[in-house]
Amino acid sequence: MRHESYHFYGCVADAATRELRRDGRLVTSSPKVFDCLIYLIEHRDRAVGRDELIAAVWGRADVSDALLGQTMLKARRAIGDTGHEQTAIRTVPRFGYRWIAETSTKSTVAATTESAHVPDTAPAKIATMEDASRADERVPEMPPSPSRRTRSRLISGVLAVAAVVALLVALLRGWQQHDTQNHPAAATQALAPSHTAVAEGSVDSRDADGTVAVMPVANTAGDDWFWLQLGLMDQIGRRLHLAGQAVVPSSNIVALTRASPQAETIPYAKVWAATGARYVVLPHATRTANGWRVQLDLHEGDRSKRVVEAQSDDVVAAANAATDSLLIALGKTPPSEQDSETFTINQLLQRTDAVLLGSDFDGARRVIETAPPALRNQPAARFMLARIDWHAGALDTASERLRALLGEVSAERDPALRARLLYTLGAVEIREDRSADAVPLLTEALKLRSRENLPAELGETYTAFAGALINLGRYEEAGDALARARVQLGLAGDTLALAIVDANEGSLDIARGRPAEALPLLQRAKDCFRLFGWLSGRFLTTAAEVKAHLALLDSTAALAASDAIEPQLDQHDSAHIRGTLGVQRAWALVANGRIGEATHLLDQLAVEISHDEHSGLPGDIASARSRLSLGAGDNSAAAREASAAVAALPTVDEQYERARAWRTLVLARQAGTQANEAATQLDEFSQWARKTAQPAPTLYAALARAEHARDLHRADEAYQEYAAALDDAARWGVPADLAAVVVSYGNALIADGKLDQASEVIGRVARWADHDFDCALLQARLYNALGQHGSAETAMARARSLAGERVVPALPSAPLVKVAHE
Repeated sequence: MRHESYHFYGCVADAATRELRRDGRLVTSSPKVFDCLIYLIEHRDRAVGRDELIAAVWGRADVSDALLGQTMLKARRAIGDTGHEQTAIRTVPRFGYRWIAETSTKSTVAATTESAHVPDTAPAKIATMEDASRADERVPEMPPSPSRRTRSRLISGVLAVAAVVALLVALLRGWQQHDTQNHPAAATQALAPSHTAVAEGSVDSRDADGTVAVMPVANTAGDDWFWLQLGLMDQIGRRLHLAGQAVVPSSNIVALTRASPQAETIPYAKVWAATGARYVVLPHATRTANGWRVQLDLHEGDRSKRVVEAQSDDVVAAANAATDSLLIALGKTPPSEQDSETFTINQLLQRTDAVLLGSDFDGARRVIETAPPALRNQPAARFMLARIDWHAGALDTASERLRALLGEVSAERDPALRARLLYTLGAVEIREDRSADAVPLLTEALKLRSRENLPAELGETYTAFAGALINLGRYEEAGDALARARVQLGLAGDTLALAIVDANEGSLDIARGRPAEALPLLQRAKDCFRLFGWLSGRFLTTAAEVKAHLALLDSTAALAASDAIEPQLDQHDSAHIRGTLGVQRAWALVANGRIGEATHLLDQLAVEISHDEHSGLPGDIASARSRLSLGAGDNSAAAREASAAVAALPTVDEQYERARAWRTLVLARQAGTQANEAATQLDEFSQWARKTAQPAPTLYAALARAEHARDLHRADEAYQEYAAALDDAARWGVPADLAAVVVSYGNALIADGKLDQASEVIGRVARWADHDFDCALLQARLYNALGQHGSAETAMARARSLAGERVVPALPSAPLVKVAHE
């Protein structure tokens, strides 16, 4: 039978045989990735909409944009394209994708043998370690439910969703807790090995203390056994852990190996540096005529490697036997055997986990659904289906499954599984912007997990609990929870999870008005994420770092931090992640006087994010654009954007930006001679600020009242409100917010000739006049009003050097209001 194959850029895609070859080598990919490629190629004469592509490939409408973006990211990597270069698949903003690579077709004779055909229902092959362990595709931008808006955001409202990030650890940790609870000294095997051998000496028991890092399995057995690469890695690590050996969490190893197609190419020095492990184990699984041979190569620093191996008819049994030999060499006692029923369910769950590591949600679901009824109906298997739904973005379905299981699984029957159910449902509630509902679930999970010696699981639960508390504005409690998480994750030796705690604590410091304390934590987290190759973590942590520098009025450092990662901005397929960093980069550009670039970036983000109803990003973008419009004198646009921002930023973690947007709305109405509308907005703003009882909304509401009273020529009332705003800003202690008050207050005092009082007020921001445009300009005006013209000109020269594209008015000038600076 003859059919067409597609040729482009050294690649050949054959729709009939479902094979993709690149430079002559077969590239394995999931069915959905291959189907997306073929559909775009076959319709390369036009752009293909997201909905059309989803319907054609998935056959249903309930597929999130995030899942589609993950699939397209894999498709690009399979053919050597990137989101930055877009030489083959071009993203069409707000619509979909278009195939743009020059493509030719050739007729091919299809092979008729079974081996020439890869069925569409075959599980996805994990082609490379990067595909298998890409944390960027798996956790920080977990696809949200299409029908809900996820207001919880990771750094400074984005890193507040610690539960989402913490599930990275849970996803890779597998079923260690479940195994330990039911069989404290057991491992997951039932078959005895037929032969075991130990080669090249043993480890001196005096040197046995130290953490072991187990690398992914080098597997040559073929596509049917692709799950061994990560699943068997986790199995070996779990068995070592059950015997009391300290093991680096699988999540850390997967993150480290994502950039290399073979585990052997990972420099051991990188593993040791990133994880602090003393030993590195490289497993090999080989299919033989008599069954399986599993070999474990143990490396320690620069010392020569030692090798243990075992053979058995069953690959898991061979791995367990080899692991037992390694434990003996390390001076440990191997765990006892486990009953066959538990072994069978754990095999099923382990294989599902391995497929899920590759973000192949459909493939993971098939593993469960095609299992015998006696297995797939067990609570543990049904919980796995709920986890798959959660990761795939089907939050309503996940919640329904989890709640049904909670009614069946009691703390007395299976406390470990119930804790996992509570933890996951709590994460779903946070994702659905129901943090108040998540708190009791996570509280019960903490009680259950605190009874066991399981620091990793307890640490991840405390991290999730802190995320819910941050979203509710319960900052002191959140700080306590993160401190407890740090202790537990330190005991577990989980370097990556500890970096996530650092990032969360940095985010919490920013939320509490402590940007200076946040910076070292954020830098440490960012360094760790860079080492592990976690691009999403770097983006989000950099966004928080930029925000902290801006809060400290250090515009140069803010832009430098943004510039360092900006070239990689287009490499991420998540518009949400790009937007989170993009908004902060825009403000760094504004603070450095690069108004045109900032405006262009915000306009671009507004197009990309306009369809995103699952976050507060549209509100953040609208707020930033409103202040730029006000600074440019476009009062109508400023009022329109500010009004949209106020409506789009209602949650606790968005209070700060909402307060600034509301002040901008009042100013825009005043400047547009809409006194009645300004008064109405100011009244609503003040009522809301009083209800929040938070420092930033309170001070910005007082500032807005002062500016409104001054606009109405009610001087006494204005100065009373200015004084209240200044006191609030001083207590809050954030330089950028203090400057916002002082610039407005100081200009009013200068205009009214109250120069002594102006000197006292403006002196509070004099320390930043050397590197902040608004502070420098205000100082020049004060010196000019005081008749110190030489000092005024020096200050004006400084302001001009900082102005960039901003207009520097001649002295004397009309009072300014600080609206376009962050």
